[in-house]
Amino acid sequence: MTMKDTNIKKLLNTIIIQDCIEGMKGLPDKSVDLVIADPPYNLSKGNNWKWDNSVVLKGMGGNWNKVMENWDNMDLQDYWLFSMLWINEVKRVLKPSGSLWVYGTYHNIGILNVIFQILKIEILNEEIVKKDKEFNFLVEIPSNLGRLKYFVKVRNKKKINEGDLSLEYNEAQAKSLPLLFLTNGDIAKKAKEHLDKNLSGIVFKKF
Repeated sequence: MTMKDTNIKKLLNTIIIQDCIEGMKGLPDKSVDLVIADPPYNLSKGNNWKWDNSVVLKGMGGNWNKVMENWDNMDLQDYWLFSMLWINEVKRVLKPSGSLWVYGTYHNIGILNVIFQILKIEILNEEIVKKDKEFNFLVEIPSNLGRLKYFVKVRNKKKINEGDLSLEYNEAQAKSLPLLFLTNGDIAKKAKEHLDKNLSGIVFKKF
């Protein structure tokens, strides 16, 4: 797909299956508000590891296996070049007020941090999150009053209780930001009452 000189609005709500570097080359400069990237971690090396949870060990979580794929196995020089190329394109297409969020592990995040510094991309914060359970990020949302900044918490939990809301409310308060709480679960009755009565700085949304 060629996107040279494409009006960015025509691409809204569109899934494009394409090499990310080639795809971004067709996007206009400074046209994107937010980029969320989950690049290869380059960890498909060494032995094939897996865990079937037959023995319960604290911190191991559920069943998992190490990814062993050719696309995730690059020489260091190749991985460095690949990372330089896609991050440089992200920098070009992001608006000056835009944000970039990148998922990574200890296998690759150090390399990416160095590239951010070389390309003069400011690292505002790093978060350690529980995979498949929750993650945090900051967003700026355009409004009639200007760009509103929110601390966003995404939770994968069936029932949200008072403690969940209070914990994240306090974290948002520590950042001096309102909280946008996104979840796939339902809010408990007491938690809803607590939200309406005491937590005016929270926007709660179920997806």
